[in-house]
Amino acid sequence: MKKSICLSAAIASALGVFVLAGLNTKLLTRRYRVSHPMIKSTVKLVYISDLHNNDYGIEHELLKAAVEETVPDVVLLGGDIFEVKQPLEPAASFVRWLGANYQSFYVTGNHEYYSYRVKEMRQLVTDSQIRVLRGETEVIEVNGNRLSISGIDDAEESHVYPSQLVQVHAQRPMEPMFSILLSHRPEFIEDFLPYGFDLILSGHAHGGQWRLPGLINGVFAPGQGFFPKYAGGRFDFDQSTLIVSRGLSHQDQPAPRFYNRPELLAIELVAVESEEA
Repeated sequence: MKKSICLSAAIASALGVFVLAGLNTKLLTRRYRVSHPMIKSTVKLVYISDLHNNDYGIEHELLKAAVEETVPDVVLLGGDIFEVKQPLEPAASFVRWLGANYQSFYVTGNHEYYSYRVKEMRQLVTDSQIRVLRGETEVIEVNGNRLSISGIDDAEESHVYPSQLVQVHAQRPMEPMFSILLSHRPEFIEDFLPYGFDLILSGHAHGGQWRLPGLINGVFAPGQGFFPKYAGGRFDFDQSTLIVSRGLSHQDQPAPRFYNRPELLAIELVAVESEEA
């Protein structure tokens, strides 16, 4: 009898620890390294997606500290930074801080469109000295490397989405260089692959909300349904790498995150020799 009670208590305790660990929403910086022959010296990128105007301390001090810790050369924002029917602050103050301190680029997400304030949001980002990419490609130089950064509006703007994809490809320079595409939704990866971008960055899926690491990468994601293939993580194809952020939203959700901590992505582009070393 005592053994049975002890066993039951141990199982209950272990289950409690398992659940509590799964509900951890402390900000995580997830790191990736992408090697490529066109990269001569390391470039540090930060990718921010699906903030949804969530709180990260007074004036986003926790999120700012996480960005600063990575010492990024370029910051990329993948949409859903703002939230429907909410004031633009405090997300706006964080965006202004990014623009004042880092070379940054932004594309829209579906929630910017759902708000019916997308023009105001884009203008705020532009006024913050952050480049808004709407079917455009920009070439920058970082640490002796030339990079092309392309971005398209969220597919909610369905009448421009296909043409913008063609536009960004047409604007890419003939000169060989590492190429990046920002697109909020990963489920359209098959549309992107023929264009041969070296790195594609997306969000939107929120990590599939519930996960069991090593078993289930995500339970449900918008646009992909149950057990989404691209809930979060890295996916390597013949010519391209897709990295999907699990996003930063952790408040006011239909269901809590489970083994799915909100994340900031720190991506290092490195020379092939560095990856082999």
